[in-house]
Amino acid sequence: MALYRVKNGHRHGARNQYGPGSLAELSDSEAAGFLDKLEKVEESPAPQPKVKAYSVIDSTGVTWGDLDPAVIDRLVSAGYGPFTALAASDEELLAVDGIGPATLCKVRKALNGDKG
Repeated sequence: MALYRVKNGHRHGARNQYGPGSLAELSDSEAAGFLDKLEKVEESPAPQPKVKAYSVIDSTGVTWGDLDPAVIDRLVSAGYGPFTALAASDEELLAVDGIGPATLCKVRKALNGDKG
């Protein structure tokens, strides 16, 4: 797995959920047909288990903070880890089933380490 950035002027994903500058974690084979739209940013760390608890830290040091486990499960099911969720646009996160404006605000606060 590796992180790929969507090139300017392009969109990517089954629902075009990744816009210019967005990061997507893909295998080399998944990205192979889309290298005209994607640029490899870095190799991803070892795969992470599904998140079921608070304060899970990924290899980048970004944590889920005090985010509700149900919200974490929704994000993980949509393919996000703490780092990729932090890097995602509001529109990308709002496209996740069960994430609305209020939950998005909680996600942003938790990923940025805000307690209030």
